[in-house]
Amino acid sequence: FVQPSTRELILDRGLAIWLDSDVATLVSRVTRNDNRPLLRGGDPVEIVTRLKTERESAYAEAPIKVMSNSGPHSETVNRILQELAEWLSSRSS
Repeated sequence: FVQPSTRELILDRGLAIWLDSDVATLVSRVTRNDNRPLLRGGDPVEIVTRLKTERESAYAEAPIKVMSNSGPHSETVNRILQELAEWLSSRSS
């Protein structure tokens, strides 16, 4: 979604939902395994903070934004469904 051509295609043909999280939650998630090339050789908090800042303007183009946290996945799913319902309702008005 960060690449302009990919973002344009998604926004033209689909519906993007930005699942945002605070840095602590993101770091907790991405450091669970060592398969993250962008995190190799550096401080995960610094790298995640920098990437989040660099990418936010692209992600902000998604028409729906939902905050995700370390709670149960079902809570995030319910927030997604609620935001999606509100978005669909606003488009049909």
